[in-house]
Amino acid sequence: MDDQELETQWTDAARQRFTAEVEALAEAVRAHGAAVLAQTGAQAELPALFAAGDELARAVDSYGDAQWDLTGVFPPVHVHGHGDPDGAEDDGADPGAVVEVAGLVRIVHRADFAVTDPEAVLAAGRAAYREVWPEDGEEDAAADVTDLGRALYQVQHAGGLAGLEDVAGLDPLGSTTWYVDVTDEEEPPEDPYRDDSPQLLLRLDETFGPDED
Repeated sequence: MDDQELETQWTDAARQRFTAEVEALAEAVRAHGAAVLAQTGAQAELPALFAAGDELARAVDSYGDAQWDLTGVFPPVHVHGHGDPDGAEDDGADPGAVVEVAGLVRIVHRADFAVTDPEAVLAAGRAAYREVWPEDGEEDAAADVTDLGRALYQVQHAGGLAGLEDVAGLDPLGSTTWYVDVTDEEEPPEDPYRDDSPQLLLRLDETFGPDED
């Protein structure tokens, strides 16, 4: 830690900046949550979700910088590429340089749900089956959706991954999304899903509380 960094610690200015970044981060989280909840599975809706994610990532970065300036300690949340743990910036970086954009990005998304009512999930799966195959009857839906896996498949088939968030009997617990640059890889990277992988463009984690209903 150098003298310049020490000059900001515990100062009124640093405290005021951190207070402002707390509010900005809270607003970014709310905006991102609203963008997620607005998704129905339509591809045209994805740009708004990605834009909200970018804003959230910037807010997390700014929050981390403000905490570092105030305390000399980074928070437990960060965006990959935020900076060195010791707060040092890249030397010789040209802020006007053109950034090379990845040509092929792999997006890996994991979401965890608690199954609180298996029968309700089966019913949702059968309803989704009827939505996709309206000419079929209840007997056909019941014959197709006989287990949890098939029910989840039919829900996703009808409404995309976002459709799972509104299923009675499923409570979302959290999710993680990994954006990995695989432009120069003929084969999948051996292990790109490490926080220190140079191929990891962004990791976005969300945790949801228990259902209030």
